[in-house]
Amino acid sequence: MTLRLPLDSKERFTEKTPYAPRPDNPYAISKAEADRVVRDFYKETGMFITISNCSNNYGPYQFPEKYVPLLVTNLIDGYKAPVHGDGRHVRDWIHTDDHARAVDLILQKGKPGETYLIGAENDRPNAYVAERIVYLSGKDASWIKYVPDRHSNDRRYAIDATKIIEDLGWKPEVSRDKFDDGLKETIGWYKKNEDWWRPLLQRRALISNGDNNVFAYMSLDREVGKTKLSFNPEETIAKDDRAKIVLTEKLLTEEN
Repeated sequence: MTLRLPLDSKERFTEKTPYAPRPDNPYAISKAEADRVVRDFYKETGMFITISNCSNNYGPYQFPEKYVPLLVTNLIDGYKAPVHGDGRHVRDWIHTDDHARAVDLILQKGKPGETYLIGAENDRPNAYVAERIVYLSGKDASWIKYVPDRHSNDRRYAIDATKIIEDLGWKPEVSRDKFDDGLKETIGWYKKNEDWWRPLLQRRALISNGDNNVFAYMSLDREVGKTKLSFNPEETIAKDDRAKIVLTEKLLTEEN
């Protein structure tokens, strides 16, 4: 959505960071366009409108395909914890409770038309996150599995939350030095609430030609942490059509 941060830089996204001129996937395009529409609507109507952009969330009630719950639920079920690529991709993690408090504060005290970035300055390599979850789950490093990288997997996300901290008085309660505490709580929640997340793992999206002929099912491949396609063996799919479906799936698959 925004210009990319180099892996070895100390830069962070701010409210003034420009958007990438040509986002390379539909997900990023939709995010950038949504912000643009909101800003234009504010200029035209003057309504109370704010925008908040956050870093990667973790905590209870997160869909199990996302990175932290994927690793947690995999380990619960005896699957290994997949790490994409070289594991050095950096994400800035914020507990969902801190994110929710920030959004509530913006609604109460935010200035109309303003954008606020929300982050806990808890940027960590994905491999480190996997190592902590494996350790806190009572397992050893053999439970980590390196798998091929994802399409459009940006190397580094990091947010500068100075504006919301100074202007609105927000700060994260589950701070960087309490990351293990947040992960422990999250692991415990998923262990106690299997009846919530297990049905979600059974859900599948369908790809059809519009005439009730199912071409393929899209579902989560837990061993590699990616969306997978399962073609219907009863359907004959032309080679070109199959290639189009695979290409579409590749473009729509995003980093958790």
